[in-house]
Amino acid sequence: MKIQMKILKTASLVLMSALAGQVSAGHAEIYPVFIEHLSVIAIPSGGHLAGNFEVKIKGGFSLSNGVICDPNYITTLKSVDIDKRLFSLLTVAHSTKQAVQLRITDDPNFTAFAGRCSLVWVNLIQ
Repeated sequence: MKIQMKILKTASLVLMSALAGQVSAGHAEIYPVFIEHLSVIAIPSGGHLAGNFEVKIKGGFSLSNGVICDPNYITTLKSVDIDKRLFSLLTVAHSTKQAVQLRITDDPNFTAFAGRCSLVWVNLIQ
């Protein structure tokens, strides 16, 4: 668990630093949510780029704070999770059926698919 928390802190700090220099966009926290499926795009197809990953939230989620995006899917750019830390935490959550808290953004500088939000950070809920 200590390793997961350290991964979370590092992943959060890296992306939050990157977001700090951007024009403000909508950000929202969604929790508790469960991962229905997790996919990695290998070959560009249907608007998806290779290396990006997609998360489907079981039962969808509600949005607030003016965030506008698909309430079922989150698609994150490969460049946002270059070290795969966010993906690793999501994999743990999915395989153990553990709830997560997610911070997402609709900032077009970080979104990977039109109409979908991207991850900012992931927190495993105990």
